[in-house]
Amino acid sequence: MMFGNNKDSGFFPVGELAEAKQFRSGFAMAQTVAPTFPVLTAALSHFEYRAIESESEGGGSLAFEAVSHESANLLQISLQVGALNVHWLADASARELRLAMDEWNRAGKAAFALWLPDGAPSNCLFGTLELQSSFEPKSVLPGSREGKSPDTWDVLKAIIAIGNALQDAGVEQLGISNNREAVNILITNRIKKVVHHMSVSMSSDFLAERASGTVH
Repeated sequence: MMFGNNKDSGFFPVGELAEAKQFRSGFAMAQTVAPTFPVLTAALSHFEYRAIESESEGGGSLAFEAVSHESANLLQISLQVGALNVHWLADASARELRLAMDEWNRAGKAAFALWLPDGAPSNCLFGTLELQSSFEPKSVLPGSREGKSPDTWDVLKAIIAIGNALQDAGVEQLGISNNREAVNILITNRIKKVVHHMSVSMSSDFLAERASGTVH
């Protein structure tokens, strides 16, 4: 998939790669994987949570797609659960992302944790999904350009442009489809150093604080 420029500012929640041990006290499913097993996290709004409720009997799936932007190469991870599509946009050159994908590939499954809004029956939804087929991370992770890692601000520029395009596509579907799109920045170590300068809806520190609390 290829994107060009699409606005120069955006407002996105952030997700991160947590570890399964943060969820083991509240979820038996988290005990079926190694304590350090990588977990994709995201926080849902009321509208996004309602999209899960509306089709609670629906299955789930996880997809990985390389996305090329004129500023940087990204990886788009998309989780479908019920009528909700959760997208994480990530720096394709991030070492921790490649390590996580290697681990998911070896296990044949990936894990996710969705923080739910106030008023939901619990504060977190934890799950694992079997991967439809094994894959080589390098097959979906585009290589760095000119043999070097992209500038962090170029990565963020690409995330904003692609994130805006995904959000716009989701708005166009309102009233036509029950599906709802949730777009997140996947915070990697390199981005974490500069993200506090940007307008995002929550900080990675906030996510870490919630992950260390009690979950049900």
